[in-house]
Amino acid sequence: MPSKELPADDDHFVPLADRIAALPDADAEALVLGHVLEKVAVVLGHPSSETIDPDQDFRSIGFDSLLSVELSKRLAASTGLKLRANLVLRHPSSRLIAGHIMSSMAGRDPR
Repeated sequence: MPSKELPADDDHFVPLADRIAALPDADAEALVLGHVLEKVAVVLGHPSSETIDPDQDFRSIGFDSLLSVELSKRLAASTGLKLRANLVLRHPSSRLIAGHIMSSMAGRDPR
């Protein structure tokens, strides 16, 4: 039975912007929020994103300046967007960052 997860070096990796381009808004928003929550979980060392409240303030879940910079770097790498190191300060929850990413992606031509 084939694996549902793609290996990190898979030649068929589809950029996040391309994956959301073909989706209805609600599905695209859910996909981006899920992506942000996955990165938050990795940065915090959680085994999954399921326990992270998307509306909870980053400070209250343990973010400091180093973790904030790490999250910004990971999201910039995975989205292809130029994200500032102060992303977490400007958008202090996963849902707010997802909204920022959605609007940033909507403002650029994916081709």
